[in-house]
Amino acid sequence: MQTENDRLVLDHSVAVVIPSKCGDCDAGLKHHSEALLDEGKELFRRCFGGFRIRRESGGWVSTRDGRLVKEEVDHLFSDGSLPQLEEGAEEVKKFAVKIAVCLSQETVALTFDGRTSFYDRPKNAPSCLHREGNRHRGNCIRRSPRRPMSRD
Repeated sequence: MQTENDRLVLDHSVAVVIPSKCGDCDAGLKHHSEALLDEGKELFRRCFGGFRIRRESGGWVSTRDGRLVKEEVDHLFSDGSLPQLEEGAEEVKKFAVKIAVCLSQETVALTFDGRTSFYDRPKNAPSCLHREGNRHRGNCIRRSPRRPMSRD
C-alpha cells in the first residue's frame, strides 16, 4: 500500500447500492436486503479491510415501464489501494449481479473511483425469489435459524 509521510493512503474507492424492495413486484424485502448487506460487509472486509454504510432514500426511472421507483437503499462503501481494488473488482462485480438477481432488480449500481457502472440481472434470472416455494430461492436468501421463544 502507498504511504505518505508514514501515513497509510487509500486513494481508491468502491461503492455498491443495495435496494430494499423487489424490483418486479415492489414488495419490501428488508430481511433479504439485510442478508445481502451482511454478505457485502464481509466481502468488503476481506477485499478492502473495512466498510462504511449510508442508508438513504433513492429514486430512479424504470427502464422497463418508465415509472419512478422510490425506495430506501444502503450504500456500502470502502477505500483501498490499487492492488486491493484490482484483486477485489471481479468479486465485487459478481456481488452486484447477485444483488440484482436476489432482489429482482433490473440493474444494480457499482462505483469504482467515482465512475458508476450498472450490472444487470441476467435475462433468464427468475423473478421474485423472495416468494415462498420459489425453487431458486436458496441460491440467494438463507434464512437464519429460528430461535426458540423465551418463557419469561
